[in-house]
Amino acid sequence: MEPTSRSNPQEVRKETWTEFWKGFKEFLFGDNHLMEGSWTDLAGTSLTWMFVDISFYFVGVFNPETLSLLWHSSEHSTVYDYLFEFCWRALISNSIFALIGGAIFIAVARHRYKLQLYGFLILAVLFVAIGVTFLTISDGRYFAITIMLYLLCRLFFNLGPNPSVFIIPAEVFPTRYRCTCHGIAAAAGKLGSLLAQLIYKLIGGGPTGLGKIITILTICHILGALVTKFWVPNPCDINGESRKLEDLCDGKAARKKLEAEELAMRRARV
Repeated sequence: MEPTSRSNPQEVRKETWTEFWKGFKEFLFGDNHLMEGSWTDLAGTSLTWMFVDISFYFVGVFNPETLSLLWHSSEHSTVYDYLFEFCWRALISNSIFALIGGAIFIAVARHRYKLQLYGFLILAVLFVAIGVTFLTISDGRYFAITIMLYLLCRLFFNLGPNPSVFIIPAEVFPTRYRCTCHGIAAAAGKLGSLLAQLIYKLIGGGPTGLGKIITILTICHILGALVTKFWVPNPCDINGESRKLEDLCDGKAARKKLEAEELAMRRARV
């Protein structure tokens, strides 16, 4: 008895780098008009990630000095006393409020686009307030006001744009280019962390220097809100429900068409 022949599965040819970059270019810039391409989606997700990390890494990388200025730390006789005081104050100032903000974000993640947009605006107001207090009353008996503002800042970082700038780029790009686009956006964020250190070195430390830097960083949050409004894709529909990845991955033109259809349907119901 002759063995039955098995049909060989058809092999899928892996595209070359030339083919990949050609398709990626067409995805970003389109065929007809520059503004119809999806490059604004990539630019929006990359810029917002960079703006967040400039301010987030500034208040994180230089935590020892920032916390010392916030809490009016005194000299310590031993390294143990210094580390114990720093860890306790870092737990209060950073970790607890960051965890609370992150937990709230998870609970209301379906509104992640709005959390990013309004989170930028709230952080802009908080950074102005913190900068002013550092320049005026941080050395006086009302320094606790600066601490409270700093705690609110940590809360709204994790309730707003800090997690959303990571999540949205993982949703809105086609599977074929998702890792590439997410990697570009993440690289822009790390560039922001380097810029934070450069700004610190140029302006200097101390209450005056920190106050000036934090006030200047308000610009990042205002720009972040504007970029989110006009360039960052909304992964949710007009009713606040998450779109299917199949719909999001069709590109900017298809998404705009869906948004127009949803808006027309809502008006028809009214």
